[in-house]
Amino acid sequence: ILTTFANQASIFIENARLQEQNKRKIKQLLTLQEISKKTSSALNLNKLCQVICTSARKISKAKGGLLYLFDEDGKSLTIAAARGVDALETRSVHFKNGVGLVGRVAKSGKPILVDDVNEDPRYRSVFTSVVSQLAVPLNSDKRTIGVLQVTSDVRAAFSEDDLKLLLIYAGHAASLIRNARLYGQVMTERNFRENILESSPNSMITINLKKEVTSINRRTEELFRLRRKDVLGVQVGELFPAEIVRIITLALDDHAVVNRKEIHQIGRDGTPVILGITSSLLRTHQGSLIGAMLIVRDLTEEKKTEELIRRLDRLTSLGQVSAGIAHE
Repeated sequence: ILTTFANQASIFIENARLQEQNKRKIKQLLTLQEISKKTSSALNLNKLCQVICTSARKISKAKGGLLYLFDEDGKSLTIAAARGVDALETRSVHFKNGVGLVGRVAKSGKPILVDDVNEDPRYRSVFTSVVSQLAVPLNSDKRTIGVLQVTSDVRAAFSEDDLKLLLIYAGHAASLIRNARLYGQVMTERNFRENILESSPNSMITINLKKEVTSINRRTEELFRLRRKDVLGVQVGELFPAEIVRIITLALDDHAVVNRKEIHQIGRDGTPVILGITSSLLRTHQGSLIGAMLIVRDLTEEKKTEELIRRLDRLTSLGQVSAGIAHE
């Protein structure tokens, strides 16, 4: 009877142990899912790296978390973010590719789990109070871009389940880092283009297919006495003279553009204004028309200068003729 009971008890104990493991795994997976959603909303690279470190600590219940990324030359790793580690210890820390546990993970693209770093000859002592650690690669597009590391001051603090879970998260984090870098490049290029447009001495106006203004630069505000916040999304017919509206209609409806077409207008202060207009079509990379762009130059002063030069030329010619007649 006791033997039978012992067998049944061992089955119950094993089932309870497996159930507890499953509960822990489910909790970890739910935590991973929740963290992944929060991490995905970060687009700034520095902020994203900090969030990834914090999340890695939470997933593995680690004391410290560090995120290493390759430098531009791809030869060494530096700390992009750290949590639970003394900031003074992280300032000058870097690993060469293949050196130390972190460097080996980066070079091989495979994780390393160490129960006691003091017993592992590959470990390079950098941080105090580190006993066990887990390091996983950040792989993106079949290339390792960095290493995610968690540490603990307790021996054998991390399990194989922690390794598998952190590997899943590291793959997700690597994709987010790659996207954040691409987003940063796009924003840099966009800001560069915007700075060029804002500093241009010419008025620049973009219009969509509905003939609504989508953007204007600073010079447009000055030339037409408009405010940017009041014109975006407004029909061009409500903002610009009829001649400019005809040029826009010609571009959007007939796909015809003009080059330095001069139009004469009366300014808001009642003085005559001469504008030189060049239009162009805006297309997607696939060639689909999405709008038009106008470049408007104020030629008033330029024309006045040209007229003054012509008058001076005529006076010079008249002087030469008079001198010739006097000589004869």
